[in-house]
Formats: sequence, C-alpha cells, structure tokens
Amino acid sequence: MPRVATPRQPAQRRRRQPAPKRDPKVTARRDLATFIYAIADTDPLHVHSQREFLDWLRSAGFSVNPNVARCATPAEVHEFCAQALEHRGDLDYDIDGVWL
Repeated sequence: MPRVATPRQPAQRRRRQPAPKRDPKVTARRDLATFIYAIADTDPLHVHSQREFLDWLRSAGFSVNPNVARCATPAEVHEFCAQALEHRGDLDYDIDGVWL
C-alpha cells in the first residue's frame, strides 16, 4: 500500500469506491485495525471512569491501546505526550495524535 499522509486515509478511501459498486472485499484487503476509546453512551455499562470503560472494552473483546496512562496533572499529560512522540517510530502502527 502506498504511504499516506494520515493513518485514517486508507479507511477513508472505502467511501471513494464508486457507488453502488462498493465492495467490502476491497476494504477487507486493506489490513485495517482500530483501537476503541469511546462510544456514544456508556450509561448502560455502569462504568464511572475512562479507565473502567477501557477495562470493559477489553473484557468485551475490543482492541484497546495498551499504551494508556492516568495523568493527574498537566505536567504528567505533557510528559505522556512527549513520550508518545519520542516513541512514535517504535510502534507497529501509525498514529496522528494522542487521545486525552
């Protein structure tokens, strides 16, 4: 696959297939994967924090990024982001940012 500007571009190309001939097999060949961080409504899950929600996602079989941290101060957030940027090239996947 050719290099792309952002990791989202291969998934976005799915929509560029001419309608009504969109073929899910084309998308399946793209070797796409995702990490889940949020859903529209967590109330039915009875989770009270992002950490609990990520734990629920893992237990339900969703792919959750293992590189998460709870940051209590702005300095900790800055350090986490700096580490993510420093180690970005070590990842097995592309990122275009950090989810806070």
